[in-house]
Amino acid sequence: MNGLSDIQLEALLKKRTTHCVSIYMPTYQVGKETEQNPIRFKNLLTEAEEKLVQAGCSTTEIDQLLSSGQQLLEDYDFWQQQAEGLAVFLTAEETYIFKLPRNFKTLCVVNDRFHIKPLLPLLNKTGKFFILALSLGAVKLFEGSLGGIREIEVDLPKGIADALSHDDPERQLQHQTLSRTGDGRPAIFHGHGDNYDNKQTIRRYFQHVDKQLQTVLHDQQAPMVVACVDYLLPIYTEANTYNHLVRERIGGNPDELNSNELHTQAWKIVEPIFEQAQKEAIANYHDVSKTELGTTDIRTIVSAAYFKRLKTLFVATDEQKWGCFDPDTNSLEIESEASIENDELLDFAAAHTLMNNGKVFALESDQVPGDTGTAAILRY
Repeated sequence: MNGLSDIQLEALLKKRTTHCVSIYMPTYQVGKETEQNPIRFKNLLTEAEEKLVQAGCSTTEIDQLLSSGQQLLEDYDFWQQQAEGLAVFLTAEETYIFKLPRNFKTLCVVNDRFHIKPLLPLLNKTGKFFILALSLGAVKLFEGSLGGIREIEVDLPKGIADALSHDDPERQLQHQTLSRTGDGRPAIFHGHGDNYDNKQTIRRYFQHVDKQLQTVLHDQQAPMVVACVDYLLPIYTEANTYNHLVRERIGGNPDELNSNELHTQAWKIVEPIFEQAQKEAIANYHDVSKTELGTTDIRTIVSAAYFKRLKTLFVATDEQKWGCFDPDTNSLEIESEASIENDELLDFAAAHTLMNNGKVFALESDQVPGDTGTAAILRY
């Protein structure tokens, strides 16, 4: 599976079971080196098996946990078609596989939840965006991140004729197909006198689109980029009620662009927006760093993340801190190295912050405020 959506990350965050295996590795994309990909993965499966043995798992349990990973080793085509990095998440019941544009460090973690911190740079600066691919013949909504995009299922009109048929039911019988010119402009329906190349008519179509979009976007704050031909954007802007519409658009007829092309062009537009949000978040931290709302103390941060008190969290992607948090006593035992019983605390804090609707910025350690590898702004 290519890309990583908000919904998929949420599924990973919510998963809790006795043993969750998280595997990250860099992958070769071309040449003879691609033969190293399954070898690396096999070594990581062996490491996972050793950790599961330490956790007291039986041979049967281990085979069940790792069976889907073992099956991947036999899939030649899978290993020949890689991105920069591979992330695989295994439980006895489910398997999640992501080919992603990030050169992961080799890592295998076994815990009662999935280890998600290496994924966060793909989602933050600070997260997701939307693409509205808009023409007079079709409408599609995509959710995206740095890692890719996916189409969202929304009950959108199937073009202008479909939208306006709801205004006049007789249109639904009269107009079944829409003919468009090469530049994405509508032409007259064959056999009828209706002309849809009219600003007022197009605006009504876009009002229908906007109404349906609000069913999924009403509580969202992510930027939305429109992909459309030149003359449609100002008309759609008039009809739009979503507060986070980006002024810059993806040009041309989106019906002629594939998902990779849409993603590449949209990312160029939203990346500066995310970078600015990151700068503003760091500035906000410095503003409160001398107050009780700013902290770099790992004990305070882990507790506040668990108990829904974190507004913004900064964590180092190139550091790890291990320990055990007991929510019953609100106590944290910090340990010097990983074990089957403990947790990577920066990952723990990031996961709980995200689940509690906080913002997480995963950065290189020299970009994280302070000198502890983590910093946070508390809600109270």
